[in-house]
Amino acid sequence: MCCLFFKKKKLRKIINSDELLKLKQQLNEQIDQDVGPSLLVGEEKEIVHSIRDKTANLNINNLTRTEAYLKYYQRNPEVHWSFLAHMVSRNAGYNMTDIKGEIIGELIPEKEKINFFNFLERSNALIFNDAFPQLLLYEYSKNKKKSYFHLLNALHVSSFMLPVWNHFYSTNNSNLLTVALIINEQNYIEQRVMTNPLFKGVIDSIQFKLQELFGFTMVLFPFVLKKDKYLKLAGSTVKDFTSLNERINMGKCLYSILFYIKKVREGAYTFATNTPHTGSRADYYSSIFSKQSNSSSKKIHSPILSHAWSNFNHKYNDHSDWFHNDSIYQALESLPTLNKYDITDDYMSKLITLYSIESLVDFLN
Repeated sequence: MCCLFFKKKKLRKIINSDELLKLKQQLNEQIDQDVGPSLLVGEEKEIVHSIRDKTANLNINNLTRTEAYLKYYQRNPEVHWSFLAHMVSRNAGYNMTDIKGEIIGELIPEKEKINFFNFLERSNALIFNDAFPQLLLYEYSKNKKKSYFHLLNALHVSSFMLPVWNHFYSTNNSNLLTVALIINEQNYIEQRVMTNPLFKGVIDSIQFKLQELFGFTMVLFPFVLKKDKYLKLAGSTVKDFTSLNERINMGKCLYSILFYIKKVREGAYTFATNTPHTGSRADYYSSIFSKQSNSSSKKIHSPILSHAWSNFNHKYNDHSDWFHNDSIYQALESLPTLNKYDITDDYMSKLITLYSIESLVDFLN
């Protein structure tokens, strides 16, 4: 279980029993439907084309995606998932540059670095390609004061999301929408990345297991405490990134931390709006990390993304729907409650461990 700081028996219900029963019935109807390709004309065709174009223009790299999530949240603060996605996407950028950085980069052969980046970049791009059209369609519906969610199928969005968006449009239940998007996106990348033979070797590699053990998959939310302006870290760690349920639970844990701890939510938003995302860990700890490679500096080199990697052109040809049964319904009902969220000391301890390993490698070589 990823939520090491969460109480197992105390859960926060996010939808009442009657609404949940109605939603499940609607979802069951989606399972049984055989929805063919959408034939669009007039305004609907223009809406879909506009959304696809906007998504493609913003889906250039981790930096553009991360910024797009934040700007969207600023326009639509009721869509909590967008800010959660912004903060998690920052971490994806840190992991991408870690591969070329001073510590982890020294532990991984060059070929493996490329494979790791492709794995991270593909996951990041796929989620954006699936989720951002949904966000834009909601924004369009909101501005027009009319539901256009029947166009989700034309955007190749899972049938799972249609009842959820309709429910959100009528109830404004931000919690349920966020959890549903977490479930959807993790299922979306399951067959496209996690079980894809092209990436299976990366996930199973010794290097990946090593970095998972020492915190490579730790997700951090830097947040500023107003009383002393000191930056601290909230978050948690994925203990088994290959497990679909583990990743869903992790997303729910992170959402609870980010939106149910006021000081984290406000402090993380202050950090995000005042700190442009570059991919370098110097964004949050410039006293420890440096964006420049300087052998005379005692700081750890953590490059910016644009210096570490070139943009990658993706193809999105797989339009299959992951939603075929009701096995994930239970995950929709609640969020975990927590008793600890500050992982600053834990992160520093893992950083020292990694730095010691890197030093040992230099010594042995």
